Amino acid sequence: MKNQSGSSTQGLFIKEQKAFTLIELLVVIAIIAILASMLLPALSKAKDRAIVTIDINNNRQEMLAQVMYTTDNAEYLPFPGWGLAEASWVHGANMVGGGGTVAGLQRRITNQLETFKKGQLFQYQRNPKILMCPLDKTNGSLGVLFAQREVVISSYVWNGSVCGYGSLSGQKPYNTFKVTMFKPTDVLQWETDELTPFFFNDVSSYPTEGISQRHSGGKVIRTGVDVKGGATMGLMGGGVQFIKYSAFLKMANQTIRNDVWNNPANKNGH
Repeated sequence: MKNQSGSSTQGLFIKEQKAFTLIELLVVIAIIAILASMLLPALSKAKDRAIVTIDINNNRQEMLAQVMYTTDNAEYLPFPGWGLAEASWVHGANMVGGGGTVAGLQRRITNQLETFKKGQLFQYQRNPKILMCPLDKTNGSLGVLFAQREVVISSYVWNGSVCGYGSLSGQKPYNTFKVTMFKPTDVLQWETDELTPFFFNDVSSYPTEGISQRHSGGKVIRTGVDVKGGATMGLMGGGVQFIKYSAFLKMANQTIRNDVWNNPANKNGH
């Protein structure tokens, strides 16, 4: 189209293009941030549930191996590992421990995995991965503490009650009690406290040495501070259970027989 002067008017009509204003962009960013803050806790809980499931499966496989072992050995339980000298459920005799630096950690892991092949449960379960919780890290902020452990191939310990807290060590042919001397609900295995390397001086413990609370709680600050977390446990009867730190601690602090204090040689389980 031309105007009266004969020039084209096409260039006079420019299509208007809309764009977000700075305020609109800030509002959108704020909404995304709010949605993300609402979603992240849900994702974190889902991840934690997945890891707890792995831990429960680890315990279940170890308890199944324990049941098969006791069936083949006149109902006597594997040795819990009161010290490193005798063969236990995790390792063969005279496993070398020795806490050290992060630099030498991988070599110690490799050496201990070789000893794992001589452990009492190896013929029933041969996967060392089920000895470790996925959250039990060898690096990061807990890496230095991890390297200080004597035993670096297991996140789990057994209840020293299995050998009377050392009273049956060295006894032949068996240095443990029979599984039938315990209740099915008695606690055999648990995730121990990753903040205290001494608790990994071998693969068994007193209940008072406590459990981890890396699952389903707040950020773990130091040993003895309840952040509402918990850990998984394996039971004498082959079952598996998740328990809160506070509930385990309550039983561990009692002077009477209960599910964690279950030494058959003592009427109070200690």
